[in-house]
Amino acid sequence: MNVKEKVLDVLNSDATLVSLLTSAPWGGPAIYETWAPEHDRPYITVKAFYGEGIASAYLRTGFFEIDCWDNGNSYVKLEQMKDRVIQLLDRQLFSTDESGPSFRLFLGMDAEVQDPDPDILRWRVEFNIRFWRQSFIEG
Repeated sequence: MNVKEKVLDVLNSDATLVSLLTSAPWGGPAIYETWAPEHDRPYITVKAFYGEGIASAYLRTGFFEIDCWDNGNSYVKLEQMKDRVIQLLDRQLFSTDESGPSFRLFLGMDAEVQDPDPDILRWRVEFNIRFWRQSFIEG
């Protein structure tokens, strides 16, 4: 399991967060890796961006963009969604599997994002990520 898969697993496994989302067409909570305008809202999209560690060979960095989407004119449900995402991920230490890297997410920011369509609401949560390559640490 890689870093992004682990984050998706954490989000998909949380009953509180799942209760705030619609169901995906194939079953399970509506948590996608790309924008899905054809699907019912509310849903979440998750994007990961990675960079090479400049300071050391064993440390990598990057960030996650997690967008919470809904319809209407009230941000109440979006705020509940983003608050739960932050509670699940901010400053938590995760391992991908026995041989994979350990990683920690740090809240970078969260804010409303204006959509050109006034009926679509979006709230973005960005996390900075640091993860350690086990092979360098144990080697």
